[in-house]
Amino acid sequence: RTKRTSMPCTLKIRVVEAQDLPIMDRSSELTDAYCEVKFGTIFSQRTETKRKSLNPVWNSEFRIEVSDDALLQDVPLEFRIWDYDVVSANDIIGAVYIDLNPLLMPHGPSQIGGWFPIYDTIRGIRGRLHLQIKVDILQNENEFRDTSAGVQFFSSTPLANFNVECVQGLVEELFVESDPEHQWVDNFRTSRISNAERQMLLYNLSGKLRRRLGKKVQEMGGNAVLEFHQSFDLEGEMGLVARGYGTSCTLREVDRTLVQEATTGPSGSSPTLKKFAWGSAPSTSPALVDLPQSSTPTSVPPSLSLMSQDIHLLTLKHFNVRDIRRMGGTVMARSIKLLTSKLTQEKRDAWWHEVREEIKSHARFLGCNAVIGYTETNSIFVNEGLCVLTVAGTAAQLTCLKTKTRRNLDESDQESSEDQVSPVVESSPMKKKEKKHKKKKKKNKECGYCHIPYDKKIAPYQMKLSKCAICKKSYVPETILTTIEPVAGLIVTGKATFLEARVCREKKKAQNEANAQLMNEALPFVEYDLHRQIMCKLRVMGLNAAFGLKYQLAISDNLIIAIATATAMYLPALPAPQLLRINRKMKSVDAIADIESKITELSKQNQQQLAKAAVVQHAPSHMEILSPIPLQIRVPESQMGDDSPSALSDDSSTDGSEKEDESQTYIVDVDDEMDEDIMLVLLEPALPQGFQMCNTESLPGQNFGSSVQLITAIRRVEWDALSSTRLNHQISAIFYNLYGSLVFRLRSLTPCTLCSVNVEIQLPDDTEVQIVLTAMVVLDAKESLKEETSSPDLLFPLESTGVQVTPSSPSKKDKPKEERRALPQVVKMTPMSYIPESPIVSYLGRVNVHFIKESSSSKREGGVGYFSHVFLNQVNSIIRAEVLSRGGNALVGYRIEHLSIVENSSRNQSYSLISIVGDAVLTEVHGV
Repeated sequence: RTKRTSMPCTLKIRVVEAQDLPIMDRSSELTDAYCEVKFGTIFSQRTETKRKSLNPVWNSEFRIEVSDDALLQDVPLEFRIWDYDVVSANDIIGAVYIDLNPLLMPHGPSQIGGWFPIYDTIRGIRGRLHLQIKVDILQNENEFRDTSAGVQFFSSTPLANFNVECVQGLVEELFVESDPEHQWVDNFRTSRISNAERQMLLYNLSGKLRRRLGKKVQEMGGNAVLEFHQSFDLEGEMGLVARGYGTSCTLREVDRTLVQEATTGPSGSSPTLKKFAWGSAPSTSPALVDLPQSSTPTSVPPSLSLMSQDIHLLTLKHFNVRDIRRMGGTVMARSIKLLTSKLTQEKRDAWWHEVREEIKSHARFLGCNAVIGYTETNSIFVNEGLCVLTVAGTAAQLTCLKTKTRRNLDESDQESSEDQVSPVVESSPMKKKEKKHKKKKKKNKECGYCHIPYDKKIAPYQMKLSKCAICKKSYVPETILTTIEPVAGLIVTGKATFLEARVCREKKKAQNEANAQLMNEALPFVEYDLHRQIMCKLRVMGLNAAFGLKYQLAISDNLIIAIATATAMYLPALPAPQLLRINRKMKSVDAIADIESKITELSKQNQQQLAKAAVVQHAPSHMEILSPIPLQIRVPESQMGDDSPSALSDDSSTDGSEKEDESQTYIVDVDDEMDEDIMLVLLEPALPQGFQMCNTESLPGQNFGSSVQLITAIRRVEWDALSSTRLNHQISAIFYNLYGSLVFRLRSLTPCTLCSVNVEIQLPDDTEVQIVLTAMVVLDAKESLKEETSSPDLLFPLESTGVQVTPSSPSKKDKPKEERRALPQVVKMTPMSYIPESPIVSYLGRVNVHFIKESSSSKREGGVGYFSHVFLNQVNSIIRAEVLSRGGNALVGYRIEHLSIVENSSRNQSYSLISIVGDAVLTEVHGV
């Protein structure tokens, strides 16, 4: 018997027409256009040439028989629009690239069709092309298939239409290819050809990466990858490294009619909004997924029990409060490596394996069984010849795992865990005991995620621990720092706020191993200053926890910049933060002394306001809280009452002459100018009334409205950092200016929230700083209703990429049914995993685009800033067209995976490469 390792497919293509082509013939002011269709090396044909037309209509059909469906996963379908020339060579107008992976999804779109912008790497968008593409798989079932067609990749976590039946763990892949253009400034270089080769290489690497990862997922028994990240490490002459990682899992699609019945039924629970499970569990389990009940109850499925001895690395960030037994805090591992020409793929794999094992050892040392919110970053500095590998996440004990790393677990917690994963046979003698267990479980689960996962007597390092303010039994740390989203069901006091710490240091200039040694010695002090600044800012704010924590690093010849962003909040289970007091040992000017007093006073005022704040339970609209916790929690009097000198009530004295208890005060010593520089950045400009910021997808106690809008900003600032002794204050001033300009532009939309704020920083050289910001503007629920009735003009108008209806177009009656369908004209794009108040109907596949833009007259056209913004807007319009072609109206999980901007001022040249990903979805539209 012959084994077939692939699925034969037939690719059907129809090139309909093109519109708004540029003028290529100056004499006639028209174009002689034809379209070339290419698919890898197996197919290349063209349409007929349409003479003297800027809107040619071809209606040409092509049929490609593909014997190996791996080509559909690896290679995009390419359409090139040419201008035919009789005498000279034909001129390229632009190209369209179509990723065929969505057509291989089991529940994806049946075909791809619509208008696609025609893109040229030199001139940008030059018209649009109407295409229709369909794939017929001749053999659906194949027991010997060796491809990964059907494995779905999600940039975010699908919060609708799917149940997660099982999570297998981390999957990762890496491979290296030679970069066709590692030095783009070359006298013998042909711009369009070189850019097209590099663009096609990125598409091929992306498809190849997903196919290889998909095969690993299938071998593990999964069918999807959640929170998938891919990146391209440009190492110059060493090559181009494609990396990808995510969480392998098994998804089960849920019937939407059953979802609506469950939502409106008496139980009031929706299975599509429950996100996460590790094995079979009864429907009454507080796990995040309802799974089929088996006759023999098991706590962990066999596939997971084989892996449960290891520490799991999970990129998932959305959890329910009952899925986390304990949290150990943020863990991180870094490694500095030299880039040499002798590097191999195996050597790079060994590097990443080394840092993954290191972060696992950190989690194991804290008594945890998983690292959640896991991320990997590679900061490459080609000029210095080194790279910094960083992995980070949150060490936690998950209720679904039982490993040998657990220490100091209460009996009540063990019993509650067993109740969660195995059904209990009810009998009359056991009812009273069962009720007691449930009461005890609720009490533990109200604050269990804040408890330390190890015994106080054998703490992994010296720290200040105190009894939990809620249960009064287990111990909790002073502060919790996590890389995940705020947990559904979290108990929070007061409002959350945006937290950002920035550290800038000088670095000695060196080469090769000496440079790596300097970096290795400097980074621990940079991380210490960054952590110290985070802790001080939390105390100034009067808060004790941070969620969504993200670190990043930028290095040039003489500078090191580290940035940390998070969303800070107050958890009543933790002790109240200490008052911050500046202890100066050197003389200062009056202005700095005034800042010191303001910092101390602000710390007191924030704790005063916190004493009056209400306690809320975090209930994000896109997630279901199973068995909600009754809100009977108040801020303990031991923390906020009159007994504590750090908690100030209305009649408490703020007189500076009153002696403060040193144990309740956090003293910051200022001994030199560097300490003074850190102290100056603790007092940040306050946001105006009605405006909030966060880097998470939701805020406790905040209801987001349906009016959302994506904000992207690229700012490149020149600065003379080496002439200043206050580098932290100088880099902070750049961020203050950026946020201030955003607040000014959004002033007419208040009250609103700028959420999912993501900031990427780069140092093109010592005199320039580049900041790329993406965020989502969301109106409050009440303001959203007002806007729907009044429809005011937005300061940032949403872009429409649907088929435009001109005055000369025929009426609806004359149009066929296909064109009369009410396709959404506006595609919403968001970095969040959901659209507020717009339920997701279906997922339509991953959108993955890679584009290059080059200009030889950037200064004349407005500079590198204008060049980069125009490029980003054009790529966003191409993404919207991709979403519309699949029948969608929104893109969730929008993420700029890679953005590099190179400027050669002497030659007046600019070059940019961008890679953007997201998940195309169809959402319910209000009023439809």
